[in-house]
Amino acid sequence: PSDSDAHIVAGLIDLARGDHASAEGHARFALNQDSTDRDAIHLWAAIKAHRSSILGLWWRFHMFVSMRTEAGELSLLIGSFVVVEILTILAGHFDYDRIKALLDWGWLGFCAYTWFAPELFKRMLASDLGTVALDPDF
Repeated sequence: PSDSDAHIVAGLIDLARGDHASAEGHARFALNQDSTDRDAIHLWAAIKAHRSSILGLWWRFHMFVSMRTEAGELSLLIGSFVVVEILTILAGHFDYDRIKALLDWGWLGFCAYTWFAPELFKRMLASDLGTVALDPDF
């Protein structure tokens, strides 16, 4: 196709199939047509996130959470915290100290990961796109 929107759709389809190389080709075409096209940048970002085992997990979690309203996001995150805390309290009560420690360290790791991964992702994306100015809201 010669239309960049068609390339973006084809890229998303290829990405869903797991064909990262073909999806990247479509993203490159769309970015060459208009380097500020939000959809093309989004496709490029999704490809980069899927290729990275560390960032891919964060990207999928972020997409899962962001499909909800703000109230839904907050409910999901608070609910997750409450479940982990209840499990931690129960593990401590029944003297499963190893499980309690794993839950505590796991939650701390999850929080650190969700804080660190977006910054790492932004840096990786900025270095890939070079001089393209990203929208601050992206």
